[in-house]
Amino acid sequence: MFRGGGAGRNRDQFVVGDDATEVRFRFDPAANEEGSAHPILHTISNERGWVVEDLTANEVLATAPPNNRGLPLLNTGRNETFWMSFDKENMILRGGTEYMITALQLVSKKFYNISDNRDPFKREEERENALGNYRQKYGKLSRYSLYKPKSVMKNGKYEKFLSKYPIYKDLPPILKAHEDITLEDLDEGTAISIKELSPECQRLYENVAGANININPPDFPDFAQAIDYSINHGFCKDRLQKKVEKEFKTGSNKVYDANETYLRITLGSNVGDSPGIPYVMEIWPAGCYSPIHDHSQANAIIKALHGSLTTRWFGSLDRVQQQKDKMCGAKPYDQAIVAKGDVTWLDSRQFQTHQLFNHNIDGTACITIQCYMYDDRDNSHYENFDYVGDDNQIYPFVPNSDWDYGCFKTKLKDEFSKYKEGTVQKPDFKKVKDE
Repeated sequence: MFRGGGAGRNRDQFVVGDDATEVRFRFDPAANEEGSAHPILHTISNERGWVVEDLTANEVLATAPPNNRGLPLLNTGRNETFWMSFDKENMILRGGTEYMITALQLVSKKFYNISDNRDPFKREEERENALGNYRQKYGKLSRYSLYKPKSVMKNGKYEKFLSKYPIYKDLPPILKAHEDITLEDLDEGTAISIKELSPECQRLYENVAGANININPPDFPDFAQAIDYSINHGFCKDRLQKKVEKEFKTGSNKVYDANETYLRITLGSNVGDSPGIPYVMEIWPAGCYSPIHDHSQANAIIKALHGSLTTRWFGSLDRVQQQKDKMCGAKPYDQAIVAKGDVTWLDSRQFQTHQLFNHNIDGTACITIQCYMYDDRDNSHYENFDYVGDDNQIYPFVPNSDWDYGCFKTKLKDEFSKYKEGTVQKPDFKKVKDE
């Protein structure tokens, strides 16, 4: 599991059994090195919370309360994910739920804090002593086990992930070209180069991040203005009204949320390496938003072409369901504003579950170009985006298209030309704003 011993991370996902009261993960040295390191035990329960113990020293290293962002740590009958990380170089132990990121960690233990000693040589000596102590105790941990797995799993299905790299710092959501990365970006973690991400993300980025991918091409310089007009007065408005009762339809007799809709304009064809057609222009009217949804474990690059929106990130759809059941609302673990020209990303490890919201109140639409690609190692190719409906059930959404790009552009040009020529009644913009 661990790189050189004592460093790495693991993730375990399973449905918690109906009778499970606690889950235990134990970390040990290799069989031929038992006695040379301190085993560590993670115990997770709704009674004690999350407790991390050094079994040799009989010492509690870290704890977290039983309440996990408004929910119990163990939710019987629900799909749960637990992860642990050992960072040997920085001497940090972590544990958390859902995605393996520090934003979702619940327990942590830092075995060394930077000294106040002003002498740099003394500080380095103190750090080396602390590192030596850490390596002696935990540097040879190389295997882990789930205690009595059959007693804590409901259906026996068990997904495990191992990596030799620990969790240290979450990657930021904003991407920049390598020539635009600054020292401040590196120091503060405000943006990263596309080279930090997967080959799939890099390929998508190269196709959409360029300066010529913009909303006002030379042959239609008022494209964005025409979209805003059509959303309020033209064929886009008509389509949006029809989609209110069709998009994300669950089959119930409930009243649909008129703001939970948008337009999808597809570019190119489905070549089989993404959920649906890989390139999509999405048009978000003011105040509109998506359901909370995930992305088939695919990679994606999103570039804002016009306006801005808020991106909210969630741990998992299952967690969203539980929060809505118990708290009447899902809480994102983080959010950010993506403005015109910004490029953001997601993959199977981070930002996979989100909600997009056009927060503009001045009537300006937000327009993005989004593109998707499965991981090369993904052999299942799940074709849908799952989302949580208004009735708090999870449904598959087939990535469809309102128009292909060429048809949409031609139709929009014709409509806006008639508007500018005065052959259609010009709207009273003041009245529209007042309404």
